[in-house]
Amino acid sequence: MKKLIIIIVVAASACIAGTGCKKFVDIGQPKNQLISAEVFADSTDASATLVGIYIASMNNSMGINSGGLTLYPGLSADELAPTGTSPSIVQFYQDNILTNNSSNNGLWVAGYNYIYATNACLEGVNTSAGIAASAKVRISAEAKFIRGYEYFCLLNLYGGIPDVMSTNYRVTSLLPRVSTDEIYNQVIADLQFAEQNLGTNTGVNDRPNSLAASALLARVFLYQGKYDLAAAEASKVINSGNFQLEADLNNVFLSGSAETIWQFDLPFNKYTWEGQTFVPTSSRAVPRYVLTNDLFSSFEPGDQRAVSWTKTNTTGSKSYVYPYKYKSNALATGASEGEVVLRRAEQYLIRAEAEMKLGDLSSAIADLNLIRNRAGLPNSTANTPATVFTAIQAERRHEFFCEGASRWFDLKRWNLANEVLAPLKTSWNSSDQLYPIPVNQISSDPNLIQNPGY
Repeated sequence: MKKLIIIIVVAASACIAGTGCKKFVDIGQPKNQLISAEVFADSTDASATLVGIYIASMNNSMGINSGGLTLYPGLSADELAPTGTSPSIVQFYQDNILTNNSSNNGLWVAGYNYIYATNACLEGVNTSAGIAASAKVRISAEAKFIRGYEYFCLLNLYGGIPDVMSTNYRVTSLLPRVSTDEIYNQVIADLQFAEQNLGTNTGVNDRPNSLAASALLARVFLYQGKYDLAAAEASKVINSGNFQLEADLNNVFLSGSAETIWQFDLPFNKYTWEGQTFVPTSSRAVPRYVLTNDLFSSFEPGDQRAVSWTKTNTTGSKSYVYPYKYKSNALATGASEGEVVLRRAEQYLIRAEAEMKLGDLSSAIADLNLIRNRAGLPNSTANTPATVFTAIQAERRHEFFCEGASRWFDLKRWNLANEVLAPLKTSWNSSDQLYPIPVNQISSDPNLIQNPGY
């Protein structure tokens, strides 16, 4: 049985990496029959298939769960600039992504393959006669959490997308796009089920628990403008006592960080894909990606995030500042790091923004100052709704730079993308706020409509 699971995991990794499964939903009929019939015979093996999804995620270099959500939107926003001339990468930096861009296709395909895997898990668990009812609920809750997270990412990259809720390729290969509201409703339903049915004390942060679902729900509700719900979910996490801000910024992204709510761990390495991609091979090497001058110059004097989370290489007479949140690459021998997705600091800034929108400025300022003080900065002088909102926007920029797609998503949800990016990107168009649906996906599904501008 264990050998069968490993084979399935390896197959999933190859599929996600792009060696197979060319259509995002036409993944193949026999695989689900095999999984349902044999892997879901008992709860131990069913749980192992969830681990297989995490392993497949981390075996996919710069995929949607393994650094790609940091790199590509970081280039599209005002965070990162490439030092090389790869056309695929330059397209993201110039916000001129072609519909046949292979990296963009990789984001789409990987996201939907993980969704397929969770759907297969849900179908297999729920039809299994060998899994106890309580175990079915727990495993289903974790699968739905993963599915909700993947849909949240895809939705904010592409807009309304197909809502794939089964493994029946005859149906899913012809699905049209649905509205953003419909996808958000599905995300919320999945996360609320996870919140209600996952425990709070797993003892590890590389498997989601109910507080991870609360943290992601807080983010979702903030993006939707449901500020009372966002504040309530963030408060659940903050008041739980399960997570603490790391006093040392250098510890924030280590595996087992007290601040981490949920992270992906690479099962065989001590470094993340971001560390491998951003950290040069030597102190004199030119980094592949550097922080934009616009970002680096925006840090306040004394901000320790600019000290601990960036680093500079000097080659000849030129200095290159690069992201240094993740400090280990394949050549490093430091402590293990994990791909952090949710952490306590975000919950404070989610709650601060929600409190500000709800008119509770004193509470918003208090939450804001917790993050500023941890960064070595004094309390904010903001004292009006407008200035507090501006302060929160700046704090989010400096706390979450090059971390997931935080900045890219923030600029869009604040309706600031045109204002901020048009002066920086010579070819900027408002339609660039959504990535193109990959052309081969359009070709595979006659009901799939391209985003405007492509």
